Amino acid sequence: MVLLVASALAADPVAIHAVLDDPSGWSLHAAENDDGVTVYTKHINDLGLAAFKGVLTLPSGVSADDVYALVSDIENHDRHSPHLHESTLIEQEGNQDWFYEVSKSPAPLIAERYWFNTTVVEKDIGGVDGHHKRAWSSFDAKTKYPDVLKAVEGKYPDAVYVDVTYGAWEWIPQPDGTTVMIYQVVSHPGGNVPGGLYSQISGKTLPDNMMTFVNAAKP
Repeated sequence: MVLLVASALAADPVAIHAVLDDPSGWSLHAAENDDGVTVYTKHINDLGLAAFKGVLTLPSGVSADDVYALVSDIENHDRHSPHLHESTLIEQEGNQDWFYEVSKSPAPLIAERYWFNTTVVEKDIGGVDGHHKRAWSSFDAKTKYPDVLKAVEGKYPDAVYVDVTYGAWEWIPQPDGTTVMIYQVVSHPGGNVPGGLYSQISGKTLPDNMMTFVNAAKP
């Protein structure tokens, strides 16, 4: 039964996002840091992976619209993040886009990584102005963009393909006028890096990923 559920989750991004969006099961991973980011974790039993979620109330003076615009500007992610070699938008249609990113090595002796994702955008969710969400999922790049995949493999021959990665960015306006930003992710590193080790790295770098865009939006 477990194998059947795991297979279904792996094949169905909707099911994976439903588990990530479920508020139950999250536990504290790291208390609020100096930037105001609190990190939570949840073990996704059916995937055998740990998911991480960062929660931050955007600081005074930082526009939620500006942060949203920066996260949405896929072509310039590498311009703001020191962890990326490149970020390239392949195609965009309606509220969905397809892109790839190539990361630098996150730790000594760990190879660079690259991933192909598709993002579905929801704006003003439930009629609430400013409640936006960008949920991404991995997809089969070999089938959809074989030439692009081949070019990336040629340019980064030693990089490892991360073919399982799901998550979301979300901005939720609060009654007091502030906005809570949430970033959640679950992924498998691929290659010969143990999932547990890569999860530990992800849990530590998650606040940095959030602050990359928050700091870029500061006046």
